[in-house]
Amino acid sequence: MSVVADAADAVEAQRAVWRSRILVAKHRGGFGQLAVAHLAAGRANPEVAQTAHRWLFERYDMVMGDFNTTILGMLHNAVTHNHAVATMPSYLPCRDYDYSSKPPAFDQVVVKRPQLQVALNPRQQWRLQKVKTNPRGQMESIGCPSDHVPVEATITHGTQPKLHAPVNVATWNVADPWYFAQYHVGPAIGFESDGEEVRLDKIVDVIKVLMQRNSIVGLQEVPKTIAEDVKLNARSVGWQTLEIRTPSSDDWDEVDAPSMLLLADPSAWELEVAIDARVKGKNIF
Repeated sequence: MSVVADAADAVEAQRAVWRSRILVAKHRGGFGQLAVAHLAAGRANPEVAQTAHRWLFERYDMVMGDFNTTILGMLHNAVTHNHAVATMPSYLPCRDYDYSSKPPAFDQVVVKRPQLQVALNPRQQWRLQKVKTNPRGQMESIGCPSDHVPVEATITHGTQPKLHAPVNVATWNVADPWYFAQYHVGPAIGFESDGEEVRLDKIVDVIKVLMQRNSIVGLQEVPKTIAEDVKLNARSVGWQTLEIRTPSSDDWDEVDAPSMLLLADPSAWELEVAIDARVKGKNIF
C-alpha cells in the first residue's frame, strides 16, 4: 500500500473514532449541529491530525470541548478564517513551564462563520492567572476542583440575529486524575487523594451552576463514580443526557473509564445518538 493510501486510511480511521467519541445535538432554533469532543493533541502525526480535525470542524456548525492544543498550535490549519473561536486560558499543566506567561487555552468553542458568531460570556466560573511555577497550585487558591476551568460562551446568529435568540453553551473537562495516572505520568500531580470525595462533590455542584446559566453543557473526563449522579441531576430538571466512555488507549477492559457527557435542555436542543465504532488498541497518534 502506498504512503498516500496509508495516510488516507489513518485519517478515515481517526474520523471513525470521532464519530464514536463525539456527542452531537441539533439546535431547535436554526443554529445547526453542535459536537462535543475531547481531541487527541496529535503531536506525533500533525499532518493526519490537521486533516482529520479539519473534517470535524467542517462537518459540524459548532464544536466545543477540550482540544488538547491552543488555537495557534495544531489547529491553525483546521480552524480557518471560516470559523470564529471563543476561548481563554483554561488548563493548568502538571509541571512548571516556560513557553507562555499564561496557562494554555485548551478548552474552546468553535463555530462556522458567517452564519454564526461566538464570544466568551463575561461571566465565567473562574479565570486563571499568569503563573509559571507550580501551575496546579491555582486549583487550591481559586477553589477549582479540576486542572481545567469551565469555558462559557454565547453563540449568536451571524446573518439573522434578530430572528434567533442567542444561545449560551459551556464546556468543561472535570478531570479524572487517578484513573489516568494508572496509564500516564503526570495526571495526578497537584491533586490530593484524600480530598477526592470533596472534589467530586464540588464538581457536581459546579455542573448544576453551569446548567442554570447555559442551555447545553459538554463535559469531559467525568469520573465513573459521579457520572450517574450528574445524569440524574440533569434529568431531575427535565434535561436530556448523552454519554460515551472515553478510556485511555491502554485500558483494555474500560470498567473504570471516565465518560464524556452532553447535558441539554430539550426545549432548545435535540440530542443525537453516538455510536461506538472505535478500533480498540489502535492509536493513530
